[in-house]
Amino acid sequence: KSFKIHIAMYIASYVAVDFLMALFVYFLNDYLGKAGLYSVAMGALLLTQILMMPAYVAISNKKGKGVAYRIGLSIWAVGMLLVFLLNPSSSAIAVVLVCMVIGAGLSAGILIPWAILPSITDVDELITGEQRAGTYSGAMTLIRKMVQGLIALPLTGLLLDLIKYVPNTVQQESTLLSLRYLFIF
Repeated sequence: KSFKIHIAMYIASYVAVDFLMALFVYFLNDYLGKAGLYSVAMGALLLTQILMMPAYVAISNKKGKGVAYRIGLSIWAVGMLLVFLLNPSSSAIAVVLVCMVIGAGLSAGILIPWAILPSITDVDELITGEQRAGTYSGAMTLIRKMVQGLIALPLTGLLLDLIKYVPNTVQQESTLLSLRYLFIF
């Protein structure tokens, strides 16, 4: 049961990351019209993600992994809601700051499921007497790759089709609005 809950947390976080990363370039290029900002914005997101990891480790050690996970996902949600404030006239600094907030929360979504894995394997060892950490780690990775390849990425393409996104053209206003909501939610 613990592993099932853990896998649900892990998959939910990583599928959300998959959608975020897949749609980020469309949102940045087509909705905001800031194609040249991709490397800087993504770099800010990823760097903040890395820099926040020690903070989540400290919170996990002091208050528990669940608290750290909830704090991080709350920050991530706030960051995604801040995207509502972005529009084509937003400055590059505003975009980068929002990306930093998203990265600050995203860090917990990435870190905490992996930090929980040793606890899951310890519980399994207490119950079965066997050391199967590799099995659990392999199962996590396999399930994540299957969900990514069979659901997340194909669904991204399907959703882009449904909002009538046409590559390499100027998008309709309704498509841009749909793209914005798709990215945020």
